[in-house]
Amino acid sequence: METIDIGRLLRNKNPRLARWVPRFVVRWIERLVRLEKINHVLSTYGAQPPMDFIRSTLEYIGVTYTVHGAERIPQGSRVIFASNHPLGGLDGLMLAEAVAPYVPEVKVIVNDLLMNLEPLAPIFVPVNKYGAQSTDYARRLVEMYESDAAVITFPAGLCSRLIRGEITDPPWRRNFAQKAWESGRLVVPVYIEGRNSMFFYRFERLRKALGIKLNLGTVLLPKEMFDQKGKHLDIYIGEPVELTTEHTVKEWGGIIRERAYGLRPIP
Repeated sequence: METIDIGRLLRNKNPRLARWVPRFVVRWIERLVRLEKINHVLSTYGAQPPMDFIRSTLEYIGVTYTVHGAERIPQGSRVIFASNHPLGGLDGLMLAEAVAPYVPEVKVIVNDLLMNLEPLAPIFVPVNKYGAQSTDYARRLVEMYESDAAVITFPAGLCSRLIRGEITDPPWRRNFAQKAWESGRLVVPVYIEGRNSMFFYRFERLRKALGIKLNLGTVLLPKEMFDQKGKHLDIYIGEPVELTTEHTVKEWGGIIRERAYGLRPIP
């Protein structure tokens, strides 16, 4: 199984920028993203099928979870699972494994950088977060929505932030509701309980205060993932929603978000 090389990844993603990035910066990024641990997981478990790979990865990290409301997942219907995004990566792995026994196939919409995780490429469908979509990416999205596969999406597009003292998603994009409408899919709201470190939230607050538009916090997410060691998380599945003409697509987007956050247990 091919491991990840940060230098090569930079060259493939942005060759012009890669020429100007010094080697010591690349080494610093490698340490920051816990590349040694990531490559250990890829080397050790990379030959496994996607769901087995996810299971092995979660065991290696040392994180467990409980699913609440799995009986609400509709049988025989095409669905989109629309979830909050508290962790920025680990939550997607858990949700994919959690719903897999109840659906014919699972597809997860991800940042195209994650396609470098080859064992998960069969269940990942890439989108370019920082540029125009390629013809290939657009084709894959169309094929996904036309298939019977269950789709997992995180409509915020970013992981949760500390906003006015509460850890919550940035505004959800309505694209998921539009796609559900166009493809005739039910939408299943999901709430995942979890949080990253205060360092991550402070870093993001500082980035925003400095006016830095590039989502630098993404670089911290692998560290945050491995730092979940020993945690037990909860996934709450809501009732499926059929999008009707009663509301506009934009309104449905807001309604689904409200229903997802409404699944939070009362303290």
